[in-house]
Amino acid sequence: MTYYVAGILFGDALSKVMLIRKSHPDRMKGKLNGIGGHIKLDESPLKAMRREFTEETGRKVTYWKKFAVITGKDKAKKPWWVHWYTASITNSTNYTAISDINTLQDEPVSWFDIESVVYGLHGNVMPN
Repeated sequence: MTYYVAGILFGDALSKVMLIRKSHPDRMKGKLNGIGGHIKLDESPLKAMRREFTEETGRKVTYWKKFAVITGKDKAKKPWWVHWYTASITNSTNYTAISDINTLQDEPVSWFDIESVVYGLHGNVMPN
């Protein structure tokens, strides 16, 4: 079984959302998704969420709230679990500072207007 975490950071009175544009695996290539990755053997899902977010954005967000766990199987019938988290920035009027995100991995991280994501203006979004 493979365990993952993914998080969605909201900002500016829940009108903005930080997402990652996936470059791999192939089934996710080019799609927007929550920010996250694998849970290491010695980690809790929350610890993994904090680590993955910092690794991919250069920003520390400590307060994450789990809102869902999604399970499934890959093409080889190997089960997987994704622990989904959410967090928000309550005082985000200065998007110049907040948008100064360091994309530390090979996949770009950006702020998006929630409405534009919902209406598909930024391309495909992972259905999860």
